[in-house]
Amino acid sequence: MSERDRYSAYRKYEKLPPFSLKPCPFCGGIPAYGNWAGGGGVWCEKCGAKIFKDHKITHDELVIGGEIAAEAWNRRVKDEQT
Repeated sequence: MSERDRYSAYRKYEKLPPFSLKPCPFCGGIPAYGNWAGGGGVWCEKCGAKIFKDHKITHDELVIGGEIAAEAWNRRVKDEQT
């Protein structure tokens, strides 16, 4: 198995997470979402904007990195000013 194949297998991602993602704040592109061994993230396949977060454990509960990243991805300045 080539290095590229190993990386692709390791970095599987879902196009549609179990929650909605807003379009890319920079280009309006459709975001992709994924989780892997150490964390997860959201990224724009059009312009390459991205946010990745590590998984973390709080009060004996695992918080998935992709979900943390998705929350940050969906946050907009306009939302915080209201």
